[in-house]
Amino acid sequence: MGGPPGWPPGVPPPGERGWDHRASAWLLDHCPPDYRLYPAWRRHPIALAWFTVRHLDAQLDAMRSAYREVRVDLVDDIGPEGVAQVLADLECEGVRLLSARRAAGLLDPAVPVVTYCWGPGCNGATRAALALSLQGYAVKEMLGGVEYWAREGFALRTPAGEVARETDPLVAPCGC
Repeated sequence: MGGPPGWPPGVPPPGERGWDHRASAWLLDHCPPDYRLYPAWRRHPIALAWFTVRHLDAQLDAMRSAYREVRVDLVDDIGPEGVAQVLADLECEGVRLLSARRAAGLLDPAVPVVTYCWGPGCNGATRAALALSLQGYAVKEMLGGVEYWAREGFALRTPAGEVARETDPLVAPCGC
């Protein structure tokens, strides 16, 4: 399995055989069970991804509201220890939902996708770009991969922050 950081677990990267079916199954797992009854979600995975992002956003909003209100609304009924446990559970669920929301956003066709490959004769990026574009995603292919991006002096985001190296004069941007 693979994909960018935060990619849904168990979903192969775009372009691999059956990735769209696994992605649809993952998305449906993050929606109410009754949503499996609607044929449009299975026929149009792009619509499913679009909707799942919105569904998870609504769940996150509800979790945040519950977190803000639980102390006042339930303290008389369940006491301070009960409130503490509910808050801990809400925090865990919020983390799960946020992770799912980020992953669903990666499957949302409104998010631009950049494919790249830098091996001799590698056309994996081209194949992935084709598969994604046929599914309705906005795709760009970065020729030369990350290596040439960096060689041209463009910044990379790393755990240490944004890093840019000196422009390699052999591959300097052509201005085109």
